[in-house]
Amino acid sequence: MKIFIPCLILLISSFNTSAIVIRHDKADELYRFRTNVIEAHVTFTTPHEGKDYIVGSGTYLGNGWVLTAAHVAHFFEKPDVAQILSEKLKIHQVILHNKWRDRQIGFDIALVKIEEPKQKIAPVTLFSHDLKAGEIITIAGRGDTGNGVIGMKTQDSHMRVAENRVDKVKNQWLSFTFDSPENGALEYEGMCGGGDSGSPAYIVKDGIIHVVGLSSWQDTEATNWEQGFYGAEDYYTYISFYKNWLNSHVKSEKSLIDK
Repeated sequence: MKIFIPCLILLISSFNTSAIVIRHDKADELYRFRTNVIEAHVTFTTPHEGKDYIVGSGTYLGNGWVLTAAHVAHFFEKPDVAQILSEKLKIHQVILHNKWRDRQIGFDIALVKIEEPKQKIAPVTLFSHDLKAGEIITIAGRGDTGNGVIGMKTQDSHMRVAENRVDKVKNQWLSFTFDSPENGALEYEGMCGGGDSGSPAYIVKDGIIHVVGLSSWQDTEATNWEQGFYGAEDYYTYISFYKNWLNSHVKSEKSLIDK
């Protein structure tokens, strides 16, 4: 993968290459050791000067298919691999949404075909019903972290899990704001930062994990164009909007998103 720096988009937003930025008044361990991390979380890495660098994330759907952001998958090259739990798996094929355009916001979704993991991975479901403003979603990621006061500071590859309350669901986007403790933050409030674009947002209903979105870009106008500070808005590709596109590209006995 070509190493690239997240850029400003339309002067108000920047692509995530996200991880989890947390509340400044909570211990980091509370985000690192929460128990609701999905096994299907995929980390994409690229080798550089003898080290593996995290360049994006995705969600394993089964049968070798991974869902991620187009702006992540667009850069894949032969040395890059997908990691699920402890397995490193080759990337075989990339399908970008046909309406996605490099460095522009919109249609930021892709399917990636990888080697099937040897380990059994607990399945996830892609959520096809209407998500409502006010619902609480869970987000997960690895890579750059920090908190809402100091912004993003470091990448340590630890998985962190946070939550946020959905502000808006409109067409192809769902969005939420990184609120400060004095502005109504949830107990484990967080947002994406720098290292895992394409990482999932999900909800759990009746014990089943439903993926509702994937990390795409961030509106940082309220934070002087800097990511990871309180007040920034995170935008996730809304899975339900792409129901037909997903099912048209992955042929199986059962559709990815049930009708």
